[in-house]
Amino acid sequence: MPYFFDRVDTVMVPNISKLLHVARMSGVEVVYTVIESLTADGRDASLDYKLSGPLHVPKGHPDAAVLPALKPRVDDIILPKTSCSVFCSTNIAYVLRNLGTRYLIICGQLTNQCVESAVRDAADLGFLVTVPEDACAAKSESDHAAGLHNMKGFARIVSSEALQAELSGQVTIPSKIASNKKCVCYLNVAYDEAYGKHVPEMVLEMFRDAGAEPFELHNCKIAENQFPSSLDSYSGFLIMGSISSAACGAKNEPWLGSLSVFLRKLCQEERPLAGVCFGHQAIARALGGTVVVNPAGTKSGLQTYPLTDAARASLDLPSDQETIQLFCHHADTAVVLPSHAASWGYCTGGHWGMTYGNCLTTQTHPEFSTKSGLGSLRTILENDRRGRKGSVTSLLEPSEEEIDRQIGLLGSQTGYKALAVAFARLFHLLPSLKRSHQGA
Repeated sequence: MPYFFDRVDTVMVPNISKLLHVARMSGVEVVYTVIESLTADGRDASLDYKLSGPLHVPKGHPDAAVLPALKPRVDDIILPKTSCSVFCSTNIAYVLRNLGTRYLIICGQLTNQCVESAVRDAADLGFLVTVPEDACAAKSESDHAAGLHNMKGFARIVSSEALQAELSGQVTIPSKIASNKKCVCYLNVAYDEAYGKHVPEMVLEMFRDAGAEPFELHNCKIAENQFPSSLDSYSGFLIMGSISSAACGAKNEPWLGSLSVFLRKLCQEERPLAGVCFGHQAIARALGGTVVVNPAGTKSGLQTYPLTDAARASLDLPSDQETIQLFCHHADTAVVLPSHAASWGYCTGGHWGMTYGNCLTTQTHPEFSTKSGLGSLRTILENDRRGRKGSVTSLLEPSEEEIDRQIGLLGSQTGYKALAVAFARLFHLLPSLKRSHQGA
């Protein structure tokens, strides 16, 4: 089988080796499965294996060892299997549940037998599966193609190169800088008309209000698996609000898993990162905090928030200022912050902000206080009033009078500038001598 051995040696093994390296660097659990009987004569093997040759590797035989190029680490899990599908002849489903695993990357040989069987069973058991097509091998090119074709309804088929980029949090979109302006990466998780469409305009206006120097805002659509390919191209990373739920997690939004990996990478590398509302929740959750549907109920409106020393320091506020007024509009909340995070204050239901190294987050919406933000907010509140789906607070149904009152109050509110200035300072967008206290 010259095709098979050539593909294993020159395609499958090198690509699996690269994936193993990136997966381990990203904290992904690695599980090996090998064909190995529990008995010397193979009487415990499946009927398929008994009829296929028979296909039997005695316990402890060298042929049951993992290839040297893919050598397991000391604490890696290795499961011996005696059937085509690992889910039939091992306790892998039990192990994966105990590991808290929902997403699987399945690769190896043969594409149209062991890999395909594992993929089908995994999908039926509720796992979300990705197959790197060039990290698999079959006896012939046609067998390989047939296996991939059959798996399309059960798994996402990608290249190993694309998967490596995804695991490392750097997926597919170029980040060439077209000018000498500083660039901020907008991690776009907002795809609705009322809010998401207007976020770039609100963000640019918010930073202008803070006195920031002109900069470019690069839009990375996270739901479409777009992540920046060069982190060094950006002076900061920004994640705003979304109609998606951080509390529900990846079971509702598959892209949240990749986003969490990327956010952890940014924090580990101490990249400047700011989060607003959903962004606050997503960052807290990615770093080990707890985000839930707000036990105090959905919150929307201008709120008065207590200030901790960490908040005053991060927002450059006077030492005697005890509160700040900001607008909020959210159904989820961060009830437990990550270890080593400094809370900005705890109000009804959760923490309204935090500082974590080079990361600043807030549950509030400073962008709604801009001119374009007021227009977007009116649309959102009117959707709330009509009880439209797609609004996180659609159960509130505020009256027209209440909408007018909220817009009026927000239009005269200046507390948001403290947040805008803090974000601009974090991203190095302020003129070097600009230092001022911003009050509520």
